[in-house]
Amino acid sequence: MGEIASHPREAIVGIWKHGEDSFVGSAVFIAPQRLITARHVVDDAGSPLRLRLIAGQDRITVQAGQVTRHPDLDIAVISTEVAYPDQKHLLLDFRTHQLDGQSADFHAINGLGSTAARESRQKKSVGKFVEGKSGYLCDHQVPKGFSGGGVTRESPYLAAVIVERHQSEQQTVIIPLHLIQDWLQGFVPESLWAQARIPDRTSATEPGQRAPSAAFASEMRVQLRKLFGKTAAKELAAELVRLSADDGRSEAAPECCLIPENGRVELEKVLDLLHRAANQVLEIQGEVSSSDRRRATAETAREAFFLAVVLAVDEARLEQACIGERRHAAADYVEIPKSTEVGEEVTVARIGRRRADLELAGDRVKLVSKQRLAPGDLEMGLMAPDAVKEVKRLIWHKLLKSAPPESEDWQSQLAETLKLRSQRKQETCYIAIPRETVDGTGRNQSLFRELKKDLPELNAFLIGTRETGSVLALGESTLIAYIREFLLMLENYL
Repeated sequence: MGEIASHPREAIVGIWKHGEDSFVGSAVFIAPQRLITARHVVDDAGSPLRLRLIAGQDRITVQAGQVTRHPDLDIAVISTEVAYPDQKHLLLDFRTHQLDGQSADFHAINGLGSTAARESRQKKSVGKFVEGKSGYLCDHQVPKGFSGGGVTRESPYLAAVIVERHQSEQQTVIIPLHLIQDWLQGFVPESLWAQARIPDRTSATEPGQRAPSAAFASEMRVQLRKLFGKTAAKELAAELVRLSADDGRSEAAPECCLIPENGRVELEKVLDLLHRAANQVLEIQGEVSSSDRRRATAETAREAFFLAVVLAVDEARLEQACIGERRHAAADYVEIPKSTEVGEEVTVARIGRRRADLELAGDRVKLVSKQRLAPGDLEMGLMAPDAVKEVKRLIWHKLLKSAPPESEDWQSQLAETLKLRSQRKQETCYIAIPRETVDGTGRNQSLFRELKKDLPELNAFLIGTRETGSVLALGESTLIAYIREFLLMLENYL
């Protein structure tokens, strides 16, 4: 019963509105009694909805109680009351952290025309991961009805779900399965879960990558020790030690639970441990403590989490990208591979030996840093004749929250302000320039040198590039998912 599909199309079925001949979208069998689809498809279909094109069946009615929606993403699972002996399903592929640029096949029901039929669009390129959509944006448009369908890289493994089809532009959004791995496990029988392709989560590094240096790990432990020494952190610190012991690690100090003095740092375990500890403490405080106490605990947990997040930066790749930290500290022309602003902020925080500065805006993780500058902030662009002055004007706006004064010495005042703030370690300023804005003349390099000469305290110049791969040991989309889930958990208690 429930054989594995020899071709992905065999696992695809359609969703219709109940009592109407109105086709809504697609779904994919991932187990004999489980289908995955886009949440908006079941919402559009209403309740009850109707499944069609199931092998050996005419039409199946699905009640509201048989649909489980993901709390955050455009994903839903449909559970059928019985298994259908002739219906085939796909296996699951969670190794989807870096699909960018890969070739994949899209499978769904084509709702165009009078007859809906299974269809595959093969060898389509997967685009970049877009935080705001929590998925990959592909530069091609699928037919109507493909929402809720599946994406495969290798049959019979489902790698992603199609969730958005742009009405006019050549764009399609897919959600990779690794973002819902933990959530999805409860719906899949153990025998099929054992056949799923699951990445090794015992280590945050891959062959050729290097864990944090001993000096940096020691420095991070010192920062965490100071944090956990605060009164507001006592309960969180104790819970970290308790959970660590339950996991088989006997560490006396909470900072060592996160960054062991001996052994490598396993980042995903670190972030998971912090998430569980904070959730447990806040849940207990929610019953007996004041809102001020919960807020203090949440802020402490947030600081610890964003200190730990910078451990995602791979030492070997960082050294290669920056040609040594000493050169980066000098703030010359530097290239740092990254895909997203979150990846960039984590990398800059690692170089600056500080915690990352990120927050939640809706379902999107975004920068909090007021010192990050980008070309889009410049009215005339970096290629303008007075680009140096424009960048300085932007820095003034960012730091001092006003337009520069009319006096001719405002640029000197800016230099002195940066110097004072740097000396007091209040804040640093850096500028991020996307790789694609750099022309072949080296003009940006000249711009950087001139700025550095005028503003020696300007912290860093970064050029984000993907040419040599990410500087992070953990996939950016995975890291963003961990951050988002942690921040959403904190919001539940505040």
